[in-house]
Amino acid sequence: MTSKCKWCGVPIKWVKQASGKWRAFTPGNKPHVCDQYFKAHPRKCVACGHVVTFKQLPSGKHVPEPHDNEHGEPCQGYREYLESEKWKKKTTAVKEEAGRCQWCGTTDGPFETHHEDYLELNGQGKTRLLVLCHLCHAIADKCREMRNHGLPTR
Repeated sequence: MTSKCKWCGVPIKWVKQASGKWRAFTPGNKPHVCDQYFKAHPRKCVACGHVVTFKQLPSGKHVPEPHDNEHGEPCQGYREYLESEKWKKKTTAVKEEAGRCQWCGTTDGPFETHHEDYLELNGQGKTRLLVLCHLCHAIADKCREMRNHGLPTR
């Protein structure tokens, strides 16, 4: 399927990847990375919450450009956030408040927190986190993976 990028007008062709995702390529068979799209759609770093420019890796994954976190230090990304005291306090409070798996209802722990999405982890309120047992968490992650590949989950 051939068309033009609606942001920059470059001719592109859409190719379905082995993963099931569609990806845009230029006529020279190089992945199309539209700078105009990213300028029009600022995104937040999931770790520190700052609005940053994202770049596309050859794999197609988008990652934030190097930037500083709220302490003026280089942001280390998602892993840094999961190791922070802020995250540990938040996840402990959410687990204690729920006291059970929010999918199957079991009260037998240990429990894990599941992100409904990764749009803005740093400012994430309790409503965007689910408390799940290990089995339900594995199922939730598999469902998200299937959705990300355009597959039905029900």
